Amino acid sequence: MRKAIDVAERYLLGDSSEHMACLVEVARHMDKIVHDPAVDKAEKSLNRLIWCALVTNTELSGYACEFVVGLGEDIGLELDVMTEIVVHTVPGMAEWCEAHGSSAE
Repeated sequence: MRKAIDVAERYLLGDSSEHMACLVEVARHMDKIVHDPAVDKAEKSLNRLIWCALVTNTELSGYACEFVVGLGEDIGLELDVMTEIVVHTVPGMAEWCEAHGSSAE
């Protein structure tokens, strides 16, 4: 899954060369583990977070953000850490936070 995270990061930076192949690979992996009781909730949630980073067919709506934050909580991420990640990866978010009196800094 480390490769998928790297591919998602490169995709956000404009390199889509490995994106679709990696998306298919992650989808197959998730199909195998989604109903496996031996795989714990944190691992399933981490895989869903990686999936969310790779999927490109929806915009990041309020519902999607709530879902992603819930997954982050499931794997033990603190809200301030998730906010900092969003501020540093979503174009324009730092400016929005500054304009609305909040910051992850």
